[in-house]
Amino acid sequence: MFEMYIYTMGSRDYAKHMALLLGKDYFEKRVISRDDSIDKEKKSLDLVLGHESGVIILDDNYKVWPDHHKNLILMKFFTYFSKNSKRKSRKKDKLSESDGNGVLPYILTVLREIHGMFFSPNMSRDVRMLLREICGQILKGCIVFFIVVDENKYQPSITNQAEELGAECTTILDSSVTHVVVTARTKEITGDIVLWAQLKKKILVHPWWIYITYLLWQRQPEDKFPTSN
Repeated sequence: MFEMYIYTMGSRDYAKHMALLLGKDYFEKRVISRDDSIDKEKKSLDLVLGHESGVIILDDNYKVWPDHHKNLILMKFFTYFSKNSKRKSRKKDKLSESDGNGVLPYILTVLREIHGMFFSPNMSRDVRMLLREICGQILKGCIVFFIVVDENKYQPSITNQAEELGAECTTILDSSVTHVVVTARTKEITGDIVLWAQLKKKILVHPWWIYITYLLWQRQPEDKFPTSN
């Protein structure tokens, strides 16, 4: 379905070793390392054969793709191999991808959808537009008010994530607001707003509701992300 590359900030020897462990037949010679890059601090699609409009990036580091955020699907970092075995994946880890409990099954669904749309005669042949279209439907209709969220904890910022997901972020607290995002720490110093939200039956959620929705490309149940977390 896709032609795959490995692109790492590690050395070429490391990149080749990872390709061997993951399955060299998947990547053949499509392995890019730090040694191939002119700029050692960032990654670029200049080294990938193909037009930017047809390239999807899966990476757990948002910052290393400053010029290609529109191509990027942000991934959750996970350890694929255990410390005790070079070949054995971490099946006992609750975040293990091999158990189907991780992010990869969700992202595979998105990739299949984009692939189908890309080759549809009535759709755009630009994955950046398709990614934006799919992502922008996930929280469409939500109007979100944030209470003192530490934006530095999230990349991209949690407000940017919400907007990419199709939500409207507002600084005006009125009846149109559907969600109030607050943490346990900030909840203590913004009691009036929290009380207002409770009286008006607005949905109070922790910032992780947006973050996990962003990672999984699927709206998560709000009751799984209480502000007490």
